[in-house]
Amino acid sequence: MIGDLTLVVASVEQATIEIGWVLHPEAQGRGYAAEASAALLDLAVDLLGAHRVVAQLDARNTASARLCERLGMRLETRHLDEEFCKGEWTSTLVDALLARER
Repeated sequence: MIGDLTLVVASVEQATIEIGWVLHPEAQGRGYAAEASAALLDLAVDLLGAHRVVAQLDARNTASARLCERLGMRLETRHLDEEFCKGEWTSTLVDALLARER
């Protein structure tokens, strides 16, 4: 296994779906996340009828932030010091894309 993909219906009423990905370090930088997340985005909008697709990521994860940008997502918010992880406070970015923006 090289990683995991996540697709969660965050709100049925608001037609919001959250997507996510995590890859084993040896699989990073090979385009797998880009290909898989683009397929998740297509699935969320085209098949499941999402109005809004969101991704939440660690603010230190610049590769995922760039991937969100390549997918056409935009940064909506930054939650500062939201989670204490491995001895330090970490911030979370929330990127999103509306179906009509594709």
